[in-house]
Amino acid sequence: AIHSRLQCDSAVNILRRLSSVPEADSDDNLRHYLAISNGEIMGIMGLYNDAEQLLKNINSASLSHENRLFYYQTLRSVYGWMADFAHETPSYGKYVTLTNTFRDSIIATETDKIAHDIALADKLIVNNEPDEAIKLLLDNLADSQHEERIYLYFNLAEAYRILGDTKSQTYYLILTSISDLRSGVTEYLALPTLANILYKNGDIDRAYKYLIRSMDDANFCEAKLRTMEVSNIFPIIDKAYKQKELENRKGVLFFTAILVALVLVLLAGLFFMLKQNKKLSLTRQKLADANNDLTRVNDELNAANKNLI
Repeated sequence: AIHSRLQCDSAVNILRRLSSVPEADSDDNLRHYLAISNGEIMGIMGLYNDAEQLLKNINSASLSHENRLFYYQTLRSVYGWMADFAHETPSYGKYVTLTNTFRDSIIATETDKIAHDIALADKLIVNNEPDEAIKLLLDNLADSQHEERIYLYFNLAEAYRILGDTKSQTYYLILTSISDLRSGVTEYLALPTLANILYKNGDIDRAYKYLIRSMDDANFCEAKLRTMEVSNIFPIIDKAYKQKELENRKGVLFFTAILVALVLVLLAGLFFMLKQNKKLSLTRQKLADANNDLTRVNDELNAANKNLI
């Protein structure tokens, strides 16, 4: 999709320029594609009602097979975002139903095997059939291309999440996140989900870094829902990260104080040793002087004895 590697404003400008070319009036496929793309970008930006109205005004019966599939995919995404946004509200059930309806439309329309199975696996996951979804997804991994693999990995992570297999979920979230970042995708869910798991496992440093990257990318892409999702968990991880930083600073100060104390003790010991050495040198000098005096007196006595004899 045109939005995934661009800011939404930039994508809108590109679509506006495409709309001004002569073919936009004469080519029905191009005109429909531009309309659906605009609806998709509106959804990304959180303009759900505008996106829904624009897409509902498109006559799906007049679309080419490719545009009809794009149309269903976009409506499935928009209603999915609306369901996420309206969670725990009276409208939630309606948007979930519409999401499921257009997912079924994708499954019925998609002729590419891997893309079809990705949509079918998504349905199996929603219907709480993760084992069947995992088998279907794994069967397609070997033959998949990079772009398809992103969706295969993420759906595998979701299936393992339902099974409670956090280790496998984390593994596939890592693969999804790597694929997203390598592709330049900025509207994603895998990395913040991974950050949340890492936080719960005590890996606060990586969780914080991943969440900062997720926030930056969501803001760059102007993805309202993703920004909101990251913002919901950011204060918790940010607080834990700052607390850990504070504890680290306290630890550094503690060990620095110990080190300074040890250095002071060593300096005091060195000063005492130097002072003792100085006293010892003075004592040795006095003993040497006394010994010299004694030798001199002894020599004088010996000389006197010789004279008496």
